[in-house]
Amino acid sequence: MALTASTGFLTVIAGERFFATVFPVKAKFSKTYKHIIIIVSTWVVAIAIAIPNLFVRKLMVIRWADRNQAWCDELWPRYIKGPNPGGPSLCTFYYPERQAYYTIQVVLMYFVPVAVMTVAYSVIGCTLRKRKPIGNPTDQVLRHQQRTRRKVSRSTSRAESFKRFRTLVSHVFIYCCSRHARRAVTMHCMVWFQVQVATRCLV
Repeated sequence: MALTASTGFLTVIAGERFFATVFPVKAKFSKTYKHIIIIVSTWVVAIAIAIPNLFVRKLMVIRWADRNQAWCDELWPRYIKGPNPGGPSLCTFYYPERQAYYTIQVVLMYFVPVAVMTVAYSVIGCTLRKRKPIGNPTDQVLRHQQRTRRKVSRSTSRAESFKRFRTLVSHVFIYCCSRHARRAVTMHCMVWFQVQVATRCLV
């Protein structure tokens, strides 16, 4: 049952990915109760496939002198088939129920999942290959980006030039002001010295 359920869920996941990739809008608005129905249906199918094992599997025991040998075997209803005309004169046994059960099991657990997953993932791969990646710019967008970069670079160069010019003017202004300040301090010191000398002479 677990193996059947695992195979069924892998098939369901492949189908879910198929719809999410090929029909993204529909998959986005899918209802939660649909997912619940799919999960429950997968478990129901797995249980239904496993139910015949409850009736056909029997515990077989052989008692030896020193030990007991036990194993689980399948006991399907068997039918006797008479000898074929012109064939060997022996009766044979055949098990139609077992043949039908294993045929259905192989189809549901192997052929259907392999077919569904092969088709789903092949279509997903082709769809993703045809689509352009998200964020991949077109030629028009690239040209617009290049023009914007050129404008930004021009504005940046102008701002840098203006900044350098402003720095140069500031340095020149500071240098000139410092020269005038030095001259003013020198003149002030000379006047103060002359005043001091004149005052001493008068005294």
